Amino acid sequence: EDQDNLEIVNDLARAMGADVSCSRPIVDAKWLEKSRQVGTSGQTVSPKVYLACGISGSFQHMGGIKGAPFIVAINKNPKAPIFQVADVGIVADILEFLPELTEAVEQAK
Repeated sequence: EDQDNLEIVNDLARAMGADVSCSRPIVDAKWLEKSRQVGTSGQTVSPKVYLACGISGSFQHMGGIKGAPFIVAINKNPKAPIFQVADVGIVADILEFLPELTEAVEQAK
């Protein structure tokens, strides 16, 4: 929705020591470079835990995360297809939830 919102994802990634990847709409909007795109038209990833923030779960994106053994999905739409494959599903607005999660991660260090 707003490129500035990407900063909350970056904050969480920094707190976790993780990398940020994205779906095609983020690349198309030129918010992140194509090398960070996950999906059939991007990269395939296989982290121990894949945290999908606001990802709806398109077929193309799902093809790129099939190597992840544990998927946590956060999406405000309870009917988002990503929840069908997620090991943990959280129905929440990432703009509200991620800052709280980041704070909890920071406090746990």
